[in-house]
Amino acid sequence: MSMLARKYFQDRRSRLESVRQSWESRLRELCQYILPEYDRFFTDGRENKDDANWDGIINPRATLASEILAAGLFTGITNPTRQWFRLSHPDRKLADSPAVKRWLEECTKLMLGAFGRSNLYNTLPQVYQEMAVFGTSCLFCGNDKKDVLRFWNISPGEYFIDMDERGVCNTLYRDISLTVGQVVAMFGLENCSQTVKDLWAKPNYNEIVRVTQAIEPNRIPLDGVQNKLPKGCPFIEVYFERAAKPTDETGLLKVKHYYEFPAFAPRWHVVSTNIYGVGRGHKALGDIKELQHEMRVHARALEKMVDPPIKAPSGTDDIDLEPGGKTLYDASAGPQAFSSVYNINLDLDRLSNHINELEQSIDRTFYADAFQMMALMEGRAQITAREIDERREEKLLRLGSVLLRLNDELLDPLVIRAFEVMMREGILPEAPDAIRQQGQSLRIEYDSVLSQVQKAQGVASTERFLGTVGNISAMQGGNPAAWDMVDVDEVIRDYGESVGVSGRYIRKKSDIEASRKQRQALQEAQQASAISGEAAKTARDLAASPTDSENALTGVLAGMRAGV
Repeated sequence: MSMLARKYFQDRRSRLESVRQSWESRLRELCQYILPEYDRFFTDGRENKDDANWDGIINPRATLASEILAAGLFTGITNPTRQWFRLSHPDRKLADSPAVKRWLEECTKLMLGAFGRSNLYNTLPQVYQEMAVFGTSCLFCGNDKKDVLRFWNISPGEYFIDMDERGVCNTLYRDISLTVGQVVAMFGLENCSQTVKDLWAKPNYNEIVRVTQAIEPNRIPLDGVQNKLPKGCPFIEVYFERAAKPTDETGLLKVKHYYEFPAFAPRWHVVSTNIYGVGRGHKALGDIKELQHEMRVHARALEKMVDPPIKAPSGTDDIDLEPGGKTLYDASAGPQAFSSVYNINLDLDRLSNHINELEQSIDRTFYADAFQMMALMEGRAQITAREIDERREEKLLRLGSVLLRLNDELLDPLVIRAFEVMMREGILPEAPDAIRQQGQSLRIEYDSVLSQVQKAQGVASTERFLGTVGNISAMQGGNPAAWDMVDVDEVIRDYGESVGVSGRYIRKKSDIEASRKQRQALQEAQQASAISGEAAKTARDLAASPTDSENALTGVLAGMRAGV
């Protein structure tokens, strides 16, 4: 049965490989012109070798622009120096509960601490760069005994992915090259093929063995696999020797389970139902190729101007063109001059200007101009902070669709995976009763710089709305009737969330109502006191009035007597 299971996974890998083949030529071109060290296609025999070929990159503008974009996304989305996400609950009343609010804040704090202790922030810049250049990147999140979570960045050529009916990545096949010693240590000699056993017996511990790691939904009706897994686990992970012979009795090296899919494959842009994405590298590749070509032309032109091809009289065998060099000739034959084969009069300024235009186009394609805006504006005078903010927001809003896809395909599953792992490990505190009764249906809110730029658009409309209401009220002589249409409490609450104000600063409704009742009671007491003071003053004035002449007091007394 284990042989049948191995054959199933081998066949599945072959099908996934056939799907990826149509993308490989373009991905290898992107490696060649932008990131040669990321080329992991056809790596057999190239393990741990520094054979990345940078010779085709004369002008590394695209490489640097992709690094700027990756750094900008890293600091703008998942900056480790700030709280870039927080847990919340879709039910606002429940989220405002003090017990729930404390629990959510404590979980957020513990998760950020776990991310900081792990190697997440070392791998994310590579994930962003690969996604921008190749259109698709891959990050694997495994369990770790020391740091709880451990992350691996998987480069193009090493992996194959597949999506479910909703377009969510649910399958990862990863090719790994291990030594015989590593295979035996990881999986046990008894689980290895006869080929590995023979190499171990020689001993030949450093021979390379091709192994594939496969993770996919747990839907394989094979008893040899199912009986090794807990009941109801949604994902299965297996390891098998890729080159094992069909007649080899060896099956799977290892079988494991996952309660969440442990790999994330964010894509920059996706066309229809395609599995792999399209990145900025695809868009810029034409400019990059032309830039490299023109740099070669520019270099050849300079070389010919500095060291042009010459023509000399026949019989001149030894020509020394070095500075201070001497060339001897026969004086009896008369003057013998050297001259260029042809006149070189190239317009290098026009060529340099076009090269500069290509570089700027590549910068725009990779949004390097947006992330470098502050540096580019440094030398300008008379520029206001508001102008800087507006220009930054205008440029970064072009990343809006990318940020939404990043949330959906990378950050959301990353936070959920970390939450579930830490909850199972007992690292997070137990949820309050209110949460357990409704289930842990949490909401993830992002407070990163780029998220705030997006939210700032909604803030601007709110500010314009409130300004208009205030102007209408002022036009009516300060009449507060216009404000009767505005739920000020909700406006303030939504505004605070939009600008990233901590929920701790917003009081719950019951406290607000109690405070208002107390203020109203104080105002009523002050009014009563003022009225009482006026009554007492009137009484004193009446008491001091003479009664031997006609006045207000004598009128009151006369009325009282008439009543008697």
